[in-house]
Amino acid sequence: MFRIALFASAMALAAVPASALAGDLAGTVRDSAASPVIGVTVTIPALGLSTTTDAEGAYRFEGLQAGEHRIAVELAD
Repeated sequence: MFRIALFASAMALAAVPASALAGDLAGTVRDSAASPVIGVTVTIPALGLSTTTDAEGAYRFEGLQAGEHRIAVELAD
């Protein structure tokens, strides 16, 4: 596998009050031409979670604890 430069955008899809315990994190991976990238592995390393982007470059993590989460993006050869 090799890493390439990709743009990943993420947003919390639900308004989560400070007292909430879980929420979702979703976004789209796009290349430098703003085209969606299919089959990219998106991970939250601190939580050991991963998913793969779909045909629209979209990814989603569900049921995360409220707070800041860093993601990593990797595309295999």
